[in-house]
Amino acid sequence: MQFRKIAPVLLGAALYILPAPALAASRSHTDVRVSALAASRTGLYNLSLAGTAGEQRVDLVVEQAQNGFTALLLTPTHETWLSHVKFDGRRLTGTALTSAGRGTVVLDVTDAGVHGTLTVAGRTIAISGARER
Repeated sequence: MQFRKIAPVLLGAALYILPAPALAASRSHTDVRVSALAASRTGLYNLSLAGTAGEQRVDLVVEQAQNGFTALLLTPTHETWLSHVKFDGRRLTGTALTSAGRGTVVLDVTDAGVHGTLTVAGRTIAISGARER
């Protein structure tokens, strides 16, 4: 009887100390070479996602990590880490887990702004925006 009371506590403690899979995946890269252009374009991006359901404003934070780059997509209601992030300074690619499933983000980053797509379950959502800082 005591085991039924303590098992959820032990499971909760074990899950609390394990890293989130998406976070762990986004920080593990084999290629550690980072171009100066890519490093100079890290920062906060204000983006607009436009699809058949309408438009939504989001923020994207791109940071240089020890083994490459990490990217965090912030929506008004939640956030999601991009995994498998590749960024050469001109094109950022990554995978995001959305409510509709796993999606692929492809962004072309220039001095003029950001343009690209998010493809989820065969549907393409247009992305445009600018770097905040």
